[in-house]
Amino acid sequence: QDLGDSLEERPGDPPEVCAVKRFFHKDSDDDYRNQRLKLIPGVVEGPLPVRVLAPAKKERMIDGDGIIPISWKMYDREVDANGQLLPPVISATADFMSSGAVRSMTGLVKKYLVKMSVDLALVIDLPQKKRHNPKEKEPTGCLGLFRFEHVDVNKCPIFPHAPEELYEPVEEHSELSPEEVRRDLHRASEFLGISPEELEELKQEC
Repeated sequence: QDLGDSLEERPGDPPEVCAVKRFFHKDSDDDYRNQRLKLIPGVVEGPLPVRVLAPAKKERMIDGDGIIPISWKMYDREVDANGQLLPPVISATADFMSSGAVRSMTGLVKKYLVKMSVDLALVIDLPQKKRHNPKEKEPTGCLGLFRFEHVDVNKCPIFPHAPEELYEPVEEHSELSPEEVRRDLHRASEFLGISPEELEELKQEC
């Protein structure tokens, strides 16, 4: 069965299945997908400055649209050299480093990566401008759940091409001074627009 046939909605499909089928359907373009793709991170383990960015007990949804340019490509089933029929494939190319917001966050968290454990959910949800309109009805669903645990970027075997300054060795294993932690905590709160009162509350929760 080709990809297009697999993505046709059928009577009795659960809402989350309908959401996934519409998301990947041939009639849905990149704009449709990017407006509905959401990322929900949760820092399970890590120093306070990064736990404030995405507390595990507080949902902080990141809209893909306008922040992370993503292009999607669909491939129908093919036959390999051995004559075996392969499953259809969907690929997504995300240009994270073209986003100033992502670069800013990366600069903050990369020094803590080896000490962090992060859960990440990729979900299909309403576009931001429609999310708070009770009249808007669309099925929603989850594309996947992932955990990134104690990642050491200095041991990454292959880096994509990018300016050299992005790939300077990171001294992740060194202990940061209390002053550096306070500075990063202030930077994280400014990045998210957190007031001093909210920051104190988050400190207690984290």
